[in-house]
Amino acid sequence: MEKQLPVMEQTLQLSETMGEGLRHVQQLLHEGKFESALPLLEDVFHAYTNIENALQSLLDRLKDPAPIQDQAEKMRGSLKVVVAALEKNEYERVKEVLQFTLLPQWKKWDGVLNDTFQGYLVS
Repeated sequence: MEKQLPVMEQTLQLSETMGEGLRHVQQLLHEGKFESALPLLEDVFHAYTNIENALQSLLDRLKDPAPIQDQAEKMRGSLKVVVAALEKNEYERVKEVLQFTLLPQWKKWDGVLNDTFQGYLVS
């Protein structure tokens, strides 16, 4: 598991960056800067994909991977709703999902990642 510690650290850092990106996207959408928000939202999607890929190498080694898997599935679902709304140019729907679903979901997911990985990173 020691070889996986850098992956855990990088995953936590990328998750935090993803949260910062989501908050910035929320601000841009609130200001009506929809076109400016799109590239940043794309970066958030890439960050999520990278985290999910990194988690695949870790899940088998964790004592209880279920909480991470459950939260990742919920995140994936929220991101799909955002993509569907973007494809229809429903920016108000994107704002709504971001505020009431995606950001709160990210906070839970980030918390589960931190709670799970800290046990390995501290010891």
